[in-house]
Amino acid sequence: RGKKKELMQYAARNQLSGTVVMLCGDTFFNSRLALEAQEGLARPLMTAKDLAVEEVGYITNNAWNYDMFKGSRDGIVYINYGAEIIAGTNLVADNAAYMFLAGSGVMGIHFAPARTRTHANQEAQTMYRWSAEDEFTGVRLMMESNRLFFNQKPGSIIRLTSST
Repeated sequence: RGKKKELMQYAARNQLSGTVVMLCGDTFFNSRLALEAQEGLARPLMTAKDLAVEEVGYITNNAWNYDMFKGSRDGIVYINYGAEIIAGTNLVADNAAYMFLAGSGVMGIHFAPARTRTHANQEAQTMYRWSAEDEFTGVRLMMESNRLFFNQKPGSIIRLTSST
């Protein structure tokens, strides 16, 4: 709760708003889920889901499903993100989590030029489109967009471990 308060103070100073999200490793997520399941037993539920008896929800990103729930007391959205980024290296360590603010003004986007000789060393566009006509195979349409998402407010990310 102290770390959430720290994040919200940072957000207020930088005029940011949004939902507090926590990307968790497996152990961190499971320990928080166990605590949340116990929270609902001793008092009326503050969220629609009773985690003591119901399955945890999930969100889908492309073909991947990630377990998630919203904390009834702190309002933080917890997401179990055990994905590997480089052969066996997890983005989020097993007993750690990253708390951040998901909202406007936090993330930005830049674009890279198309991967063609024509567009080399040119200012990037958001989208490139080409078409090619062939007498035998018909019309072929191609599109390309090279995006790089980046965090404009690095102070809005707080790393936590199970002992924090």
